[in-house]
Amino acid sequence: EVLGVEQHDNGCTITATLPSDVWALGGKMIVAVRRDARGAQIHAATLIEGQWIDWGKSKRRLELLLSDVRAAA
Repeated sequence: EVLGVEQHDNGCTITATLPSDVWALGGKMIVAVRRDARGAQIHAATLIEGQWIDWGKSKRRLELLLSDVRAAA
């Protein structure tokens, strides 16, 4: 679920929910898309408050996001 979108001159930042599962509590995924001279840059991060270890959940979700982006390019 998209929680918010912040528009910038050269792109946007999207904040979405990261659902809870057996590995970790729910959290947020923040994705920034910026236009540059070569095309676009994507920066992504997760935030799961109140939990020190997410047992690889963030890494798996970020890898899935970036593999989907690569496939769509």
